[in-house]
Amino acid sequence: MGAQKFSSRPQDRCRIREKSRIRESCGLQGAFGPTGLPRGFADLVLEYAETDAGHGALIGRIGSSEYAQAFLIGESKQYDVPVAGRLFLGINESANDTSTAQGSFEVTVEIVNEGSATPVSGITPDLLSKLPRRVTDPEGKPGDMVNVLIVGTQDEVVKASSAAEWVQVDKTVRNTALNAASESFEKKDYLTMQ
Repeated sequence: MGAQKFSSRPQDRCRIREKSRIRESCGLQGAFGPTGLPRGFADLVLEYAETDAGHGALIGRIGSSEYAQAFLIGESKQYDVPVAGRLFLGINESANDTSTAQGSFEVTVEIVNEGSATPVSGITPDLLSKLPRRVTDPEGKPGDMVNVLIVGTQDEVVKASSAAEWVQVDKTVRNTALNAASESFEKKDYLTMQ
């Protein structure tokens, strides 16, 4: 995706429109518009940045991180910006097609509503880009996706979690088994299983 000289703020509402209608790309003969070409059965084995968009469709993403989520623009897209960052535009194509892609597109970007997000001290795009996509266990096996960021000191987070009646899970399988057995013998609910 090509970087554009446009940076957004959280909660900006942008309207992105493609002006041009014709381009040639990915070794395909003929021209097509910003929605791209329908994908067929053979495309199931190819990896596309935007899985629900047509082959060659105009797509974008905010931020350069490998975890930045691509979104379909097509002919026009009104988009609520989730995080600050640079707008990248490109076409939806498989990795095999990028070296042979040709053509161009022209877009306009309009800020419909400026974001009113209040920055949280210490939370920067750089910090967010360093967060892992998934948590891992002590052996390095992938676990759950990271989808929540809690801001505060450890004491503040523990107090807030306790007030919400959250519990801390056991850290090892051995502790899980021992605590589960103990709670079961005492006829108590066991809530902290890993």
